[in-house]
Amino acid sequence: MKVTWSDDAKASYLQKIFELLQKWPVEIASRLENAVNSLIHNLELHNHICPASKKDSAIRRCVISKHSSIIYIIENNTIHIIGFIDNNSDHKF
Repeated sequence: MKVTWSDDAKASYLQKIFELLQKWPVEIASRLENAVNSLIHNLELHNHICPASKKDSAIRRCVISKHSSIIYIIENNTIHIIGFIDNNSDHKF
């Protein structure tokens, strides 16, 4: 399956990487990047591995770490990443 990122999701992800690089050693940001890449690879193979949202069953949420999650939907053999969120934030997912 093809994976696309919304502009908001990509901006949130890049902002999180930037914040990690400002506060922590490069290895921490690299771990997050590796975890995201691994998750995306797994989603390409098994697109329903993450649970559906309780609010909207078309939306799925994958927890990357205790701090971050990816929100996605599946449409026409494409996984659309619509959010990259901080799990401690007040988010709509």
